[in-house]
Amino acid sequence: MRITSGKSAAVLSALMLAISITACGGGSPIPSLVEKADLPEPAAEEPAKDSAEAPQEADTAEEEEAEETQTFTAGTVESGVYTNAFYGLTYTVDSDMIYLTEAQLRRENGMRDEGESFDEELDRLLSGGRSYVLVEATNGDETKLFDIVCTNVIAGLSDDERKSITAADMIARVQDLSFKNITNYFENNGLRDAVIENTTIDFLGEERPAISVECPIYDTRIHQRIIFLEKDGYVAQLMVSCYGDDTSAGMLSRAQAIN
Repeated sequence: MRITSGKSAAVLSALMLAISITACGGGSPIPSLVEKADLPEPAAEEPAKDSAEAPQEADTAEEEEAEETQTFTAGTVESGVYTNAFYGLTYTVDSDMIYLTEAQLRRENGMRDEGESFDEELDRLLSGGRSYVLVEATNGDETKLFDIVCTNVIAGLSDDERKSITAADMIARVQDLSFKNITNYFENNGLRDAVIENTTIDFLGEERPAISVECPIYDTRIHQRIIFLEKDGYVAQLMVSCYGDDTSAGMLSRAQAIN
């Protein structure tokens, strides 16, 4: 069957979007990443030192760390360029792609406008451990899709649990969940020729954990690449999807690091 009708294109674009939603867990809470039995024993308490003897450098270091801390943000869009200072990147969409508006993102995320800014409401919702879309863009015939889905992995964890989790641990947990959800999605929909692989991709000058998806459908293929990023417990899945020609590498190259 050749893809010649708008209906066929709509089926494929809906499938690409469904894969993206499936990858983030469909809004399911992320379970605790650390079993309490695996937590290290608390360190023995040392006798308190005289406050007069405490080095002043510690206060200075804490102040500098606080100044360097970036506040979570969904990012902003201006003139076709998406900027997210929290993750330290910009993304310029292809000229034929259009970003969803804030109102459209609110509807997609099931958000309620209760007087909060978009960032404030999104951060509050993320504290519940569910996944939400930060940004999304698609082209006119919906053959290309760019989006970023975010999960606050450490939401609800104790201080001890947070101290024991590494960035690699958090990414691995979300990546594993996404891989299972995507695999189940294809199997449940009878698409058993899909090739889903955990891999790494050179992104912004570093090898990043990633998932590669290739799936034949009708007489073409769906291509999707998912890059995993972590910052302060927030794991982002940056996804590019296309069908027909594989332009995923070119789509990823449109991301740039903020210096």
